[in-house]
This record gives sequence, C-alpha cells and structure tokens, in this order.
Amino acid sequence: MILRPNWFADNFHTFWKPGVAVGEIALPAGDGASSFVDARDIADSAVGALTSDRFDGHAFTLTGPQALGYAAAAEVLSSALGRPVAYRAIDDETFVAALVSGGVPEDYARFLATIFEPVRAGHTAPTTGDVETLSGHAPRTLADYARDNAAALSS
Repeated sequence: MILRPNWFADNFHTFWKPGVAVGEIALPAGDGASSFVDARDIADSAVGALTSDRFDGHAFTLTGPQALGYAAAAEVLSSALGRPVAYRAIDDETFVAALVSGGVPEDYARFLATIFEPVRAGHTAPTTGDVETLSGHAPRTLADYARDNAAALSS
C-alpha cells in the first residue's frame, strides 16, 4: 500500500516557523490552495493501514478536510495565535534568494521553489476521504492543528 500525504499542516511550525514568528509567511504559492493534512492524521492513517490487510495493494492520498489558500491559512494562524500573521506571495527567484541568504545551497533552494509549482497549478487543493477510511475519524482542520500547536507556533 502507498500513502501519499498532501502538504503538511506541520510545516507552519517547522519550515515556515520563522515567517510565522515575524508575522509574514512569504512563499511562491501564488493564489494556490492546499488541503493541509495534520501529521497526526498521517500517523493515524498509517496505523490503520498497517494493522489491516484490507488496504493491501491500494494507494491513498491523505488530505485535510478543506483546501485553503495561504492567505486564508495565515488568517487561521492569526486567530489561533491572537496576533497577525499574513501571507505574501513571492516569485521563485525572490524565494530562492531568501533561502540562499539564509545559508541554503542554491541548487536545493531552486528545488524547493519547484515544489510550489503544483500548488500554483491547483494540484494540491483536492480533498479525499482517505484519512477517514484508514483512521476511522475525520481529518483535522487547519484550525484544529493551529489551536493544538499554538505553543509550537509561538515559541
């Protein structure tokens, strides 16, 4: 069986945490939306998949219950944190330059920029019922994630 998780909600308190900390997430996602999936739902889905043979030979796309653009996601984070967090759409070159100035090797920074192409093209917006099929519960919303991880987002 294959599990294909969509964009992790948890990126907001890991990779994108510096932006959250200063109140601006600057990414080359354009107006694209993603159905952010909580890592806890990925883990619950993996447990369900690995403890039953009824999913053998199947592939599952793990998503959150709704697709949000990054501006809407920033509003969700703002609400959970009680302070403003904004999204600023930037182009790939600006993104690469920011990463390189932070010490990321240029070839890796360019690779990271390419993973936003599917976001801009709308490929990360669809939702599925696969988390519920595998875990037995509905996937957590981005608001659930933000509320439950407010301390990690704030520290």
